This record gives sequence, C-alpha cells and structure tokens, in this order.
Amino acid sequence: MKRTFDFGCIDFEGRGTARNRVTVEMEYKQVGYKKVFSVSADVWNTRHSDIVCGGQCLDTIAPYMNNNPVFSEILRLWKLYHLNDLHPECEHQHAAGWDKLASKKVTLYHWRMTREAMSEQDKAKKAALSALTAGETFTPTTEQTFFAGLSYSLTTWTETPPAELAKYYEPKKPLYAGDRGHTEIQALGWLKESEHPDGLLAKACPVCGYKYGTSWVYFPIPTDDEKIIYKLLETGTL
Repeated sequence: MKRTFDFGCIDFEGRGTARNRVTVEMEYKQVGYKKVFSVSADVWNTRHSDIVCGGQCLDTIAPYMNNNPVFSEILRLWKLYHLNDLHPECEHQHAAGWDKLASKKVTLYHWRMTREAMSEQDKAKKAALSALTAGETFTPTTEQTFFAGLSYSLTTWTETPPAELAKYYEPKKPLYAGDRGHTEIQALGWLKESEHPDGLLAKACPVCGYKYGTSWVYFPIPTDDEKIIYKLLETGTL
C-alpha cells in the first residue's frame, strides 16, 4: 500500500510567500515474510518542476507544519519505524539504547611518523638488507627492532598519542583535497572497540551474542501503530 499526502504550500525558501508545496509519500509493503514501512518527503520549487529538498527531511519540514496532526503522526511513525527491516541492532541491543548510542559522534586523531622516526626506521631496514646481501647474520639492536616495528600512521581516540610513542609521531596533515587531516568525526556505530573504547560495530550482544552491524535485523511494527498506518494509507486521515 502506498499513499502520497499533500500538505499544501510553505515558505521554505524564505521569500515571504508560501509557494513551496510539501508532499509526503508513505508505503507499507510485503517483502517476503516482512512488512516494510517507509516514508519520504519532497518540498517543491514554485513551478513544481523540481524539488528543493527531498528524502529523509521530515524533521526539516516539521517546523513549517504548524503541528498538523496528520503530519505529526507520520513524523512519529517515521522516527520509529522507517525501514524497519534494516536495523543494525538486535532486539536486546535496541532495548538497551544502542540504536541511539550508535549516532553519538566522537573525534578520532590521526598521526604520522616524524621525519626523524622515519629516518631511524629506514636505517634499521637498510642495516638488515645490507647484512642479507652480504650473507651475514643480522642481529638487530633493541632500538632497531623498535623503529622497524613502528607503523607509518597511527589513529587514537585521545588528543595525544600513547606516552611511549608521542615523540615519534606528529599530527597528520591533508595530502590532497578531500584527504582527512589530523581529526575526524565519526559515529560510534561505525567504529569497532579496537578503534574506540565505546565503538559498537561488531560488538556482541550480552544476551544473544549477535554482533552489532553484521546483518540487517527486521523489527515488526506493533499492532496498534500498524492499525494507524493502515488507516492513514486507506483514508489519508487519523
């Protein structure tokens, strides 16, 4: 089932007159054993030839709707159930609030080796290669082993590298347009625990063992809200 709701015109472009028509499409369809709910919205230009805003923008449109009861109900359903077959969390993780925690933003810090550290690493490698070429046994010093084992780049969730590595690394600088520099903002749902202590990606549920984000989980819509969805689709009203 599918229905397009016409909520009239708003002054979305700030021109002083309400000339941007708002339409919202709601769909509830059977996909195998699943019943999938989706909502999208469009704000049209004054000629209705193209949209100036579209997709998952109901939050953006809401302030213009003057608490329209039908729009408010669609907004509520959208927040709760949009694409209810594409949950990265299991029911236990959902109950524990992982779906909200996943969107929390954190800062990651990127570092690269200093020139001095790279020089020492290069010397260690050359010493090993030189011995190999001469057919000699190479026994590295503790210092050579240390520098040979350093990674060129390092990412931390703290504002400084680990104390024992701090003097061998410096903040990373962008190398080209679009390259991330020293800092990066990332959501916890996209980070593993190895990347941030609060990272959720692939973290196991303490109840069932499901690892967050490793598949899509289907959540059926509760009966009471499903009845509201059907009524909206059938009649366009509450």
